[in-house]
Formats: sequence, C-alpha cells, structure tokens
Amino acid sequence: MRPRVLLRRNRLIDTAESFCSQHVDARFVKFWIDGVPIPPHFTQCDIGPDGHLNEESQLLTFEELLEALTKHDAKGLTCKIHCAGDGSARRVLDVLERVRQSNPSGPLHELAHCNTIHQDDIKRMAELRITTEMSPAIFHDTSLTSKYPHIFKWPFKELQDTGVHVTVGSDWFLTDTPGLFPALTAIVERFGMQEGKTAKEVGGTKICRIITLAGAEAVGKASEMGSIETGKRVNFIAVDRDLSRGEFSGAKVLKTWFEGKMVWEDMDNVVSM
Repeated sequence: MRPRVLLRRNRLIDTAESFCSQHVDARFVKFWIDGVPIPPHFTQCDIGPDGHLNEESQLLTFEELLEALTKHDAKGLTCKIHCAGDGSARRVLDVLERVRQSNPSGPLHELAHCNTIHQDDIKRMAELRITTEMSPAIFHDTSLTSKYPHIFKWPFKELQDTGVHVTVGSDWFLTDTPGLFPALTAIVERFGMQEGKTAKEVGGTKICRIITLAGAEAVGKASEMGSIETGKRVNFIAVDRDLSRGEFSGAKVLKTWFEGKMVWEDMDNVVSM
C-alpha cells in the first residue's frame, strides 16, 4: 500500500470515535488476511498436509498483523479479521495469542467467515475470547457446502460445545432477498441432540440466541439491545411462528419495530397484536 494511502487510513482509524453517533459505532477495524474459498481460484489460505500454512495466500505477514492488532487492541478497538481458510485462522490465532499476553483484558475480537477451522484451533478460540462470525449466511444454503465439504465445514456444534462465542452474519450483497431464514434452515440441525428434544428444537433455541443477543454481545451492546428487557432499545420483529422450535423454513416477518416504533408491516399478512 502506498505511504500516502496508508497514512490517510491510519488517520481515519485514529479518529474513529469522532464518527460515532446514536446509530453508528465506528470503533471497529476490518482486516482482510486471505482470499475467498470459491471456484475457480480458491485463494484462501489453507494448512497443507505438512502442517504449514500456504504463505502465498497470506495478504499480511505475522509481524504486520501483530503490529496493527496490538495497536488497535490497546485503544479498545474491536478487530474483525477475514479468514476464509484454516491456515489464515491459525495465523490470526497465533497473532492474537501474542496480543492477549500483552493485554489479557483487551476487547473481544472476531474472525469472520470461519467456514473451516482446524480441530486443534477450536479450543484456542475459546481461550483467547474470540467471536466466530459464521458468514456469508447464503453459503450455509448452497451447493458449495456439498461440493467442497473440506472447505465448508461450518463447525457450529464443535465451537459452541467448546465455549466459543458464535454469531451469524449476512456478509453478501448478491442475494434476491436479505432474509436469513433459508440459511438458518440449512444449519438448524447442526447443533446436536438433547434428550427429549429434536435436533431442530435444539438448534432453534441456540440459533435464536446467536442471531440476537450473541450479536449484541459481540459488539459490546448487550446492555442496550439483543433481547427484550426493561431499559433496552425496543428493536425486534414479529414472526408468523415460534422460531425457537427450529421451524425457519418458510418463516415470514410480519412486523418490524425500531426503537419503539413499528417501521414496517407485511400488508399481505396483517395480524392484530
């Protein structure tokens, strides 16, 4: 990156808080550390058979990432790092391990995508207080997952069982609809079984928390939003069914409230509430 562009970017980050407002929180920094796991090029960084990372797919060196994350972590900025391969995820965890050593109580950082994570690294994510943002959601409901299962593992159960903070993000702009329900339908039975409950019921309960309160916790807003409680912002949707039972397929949003006001209503399915 050219020095002038780098200087301008650093100035923006250094003054991020001045851009914050009632509805905009600019205290976050996004990193892109490898490519994308889609054909024909597959530019994500994988762990090779020899256990080493494919360095050619890394967009930042260990030292570059360590310097940047240490700086932003010390300022309390949450860093969200694009990791499309298990190699890039391992590299980021290695760096964050060093960052946590110097600032154990630093902000919660995120690994974006997390479609594949080496089994040895899942426990490390919990120990390092990492949020795994499982996205793009449309990839949960696509032929890519079945065609390339070694790349699109989506280890929801393993992450949650280990105590890793899990969220789901949309992260895509080419969808016919921004709705998450088709994607949630595809993953609802990935959370295992519990006595007396179906896999859908187990997954439904967990997913409802993931897409609400867990997201608020990830951005430090759990005291303001993410659940319906006294003193929190009144932001919620009304749906045509109980999603906690895992019945996401075909679900419809009937009404949307934002800060206490109904801002949208499906006039084709009007119901009294």
